[in-house]
Amino acid sequence: MKKSDLISAVAKFTENKKVAEECVDEFFHQIKTDLMEGEGDVSLPGIGKLVVKKTNERKARNPKTGESVTVPAGRKIVLKVSKSLKDSL
Repeated sequence: MKKSDLISAVAKFTENKKVAEECVDEFFHQIKTDLMEGEGDVSLPGIGKLVVKKTNERKARNPKTGESVTVPAGRKIVLKVSKSLKDSL
């Protein structure tokens, strides 16, 4: 599903594509803001939970040159899929 498909689906309920687009944009903006500010997990009922996890610094190897490099510590987003969605698949 693309963003335009989602906007079209929401527009069926709002009867206004412009309002639907604003709603979808605000929804994604709010999720992005919450994850970036580290205000906790973002729960998507029936789908799962978006969680920000910290990664440790680690050693890696460039497969092309074989050179060893250090990957700095950082953060990543992980989707923990809900049990009901897992079971339905």
